[in-house]
Amino acid sequence: MKILIKKNYIKYIVIFIILFTILYTVLWFLIANQVKNNIYLSKNSLFYKNGFIHDSISVNGYPFKFIICMPQQIIKIGHKTKISFKDMIISSNIFNYKVMKVISKELNIFTYINENPITFKSQNYQSIIRIDHKKNLYKQNHSINNSKVLIKSNKKEINLSIKKINLLTAKENNNLDLRILFNSISSYNYNDISTDSIYIDLSLNNLNSFRVSEGYFEVLREDAKINLNNFYFKNKLFNFSANGLLNIDKEFNLNGKLNFTSYDPMIFIYYLYENKFINITQYKAIKLIYSISKDIHRNKIDMPIYLKSSKIFIGPIFIYAMPPINELLF
Repeated sequence: MKILIKKNYIKYIVIFIILFTILYTVLWFLIANQVKNNIYLSKNSLFYKNGFIHDSISVNGYPFKFIICMPQQIIKIGHKTKISFKDMIISSNIFNYKVMKVISKELNIFTYINENPITFKSQNYQSIIRIDHKKNLYKQNHSINNSKVLIKSNKKEINLSIKKINLLTAKENNNLDLRILFNSISSYNYNDISTDSIYIDLSLNNLNSFRVSEGYFEVLREDAKINLNNFYFKNKLFNFSANGLLNIDKEFNLNGKLNFTSYDPMIFIYYLYENKFINITQYKAIKLIYSISKDIHRNKIDMPIYLKSSKIFIGPIFIYAMPPINELLF
């Protein structure tokens, strides 16, 4: 009698395991199919402009992972910027689906800044994505190695090599934190561009939600505020840092004040003049201000930079008129 009960007990366990396995398998494939469909619908998805090809995407990783393989994906930002990934793989553990890993064999970015075309190419792109729906929090940590950048400006070509880029973004509600570090920037045809490091730490507040429209990925801003927590630049000629608070008005012009610190300031000021960023009148005016500054005997100088309707001033001296930020970038 006891042996019979024991056999029945084992039989029920086996039946339960079989039923659970079947149910789990069906559930996994249903979720995998939903994940595949949501790639097109998601705000943060990568997609083709003219429709979506389901057959080009595969979802693997059964039983404990979701591994999404996409041969090529394209994002368009406005009419100026196109980002493409080749052989992208997105993976997530089924028990911790809030964390995803993204890798791609190739990342290409084509854009215009102030009407100058810029091409960015990199291999072995990696990213870690963390999502918390309850806190409306979206974090992404990007790592990009051995990048090549081509900038065409005034019939000149500038070729850059960037050894490493680290980019951390964190979006919570309508606020975005961004930290980016460039290491070892070099140029074989413009030696003075070679740079040890560039670091940017800023926060953007009062951003509207991301929107996808007709195959384009758009970021809407209305009276957005930009807190530049830290900006640092260093190369063999000079180094400087800055921080401050800016805002974007309804015409997408930048306004605000930056606290600018330059080490060996006259070298930097002469560089601006020599490369025609400032004219002779502006150069002499800045030299005059520096000559009567209390910091003249120090190896650095602090100076305010003001932005008024995208016009840049060093103290009272007009330097440059920027286009609206949406025309500059998007």
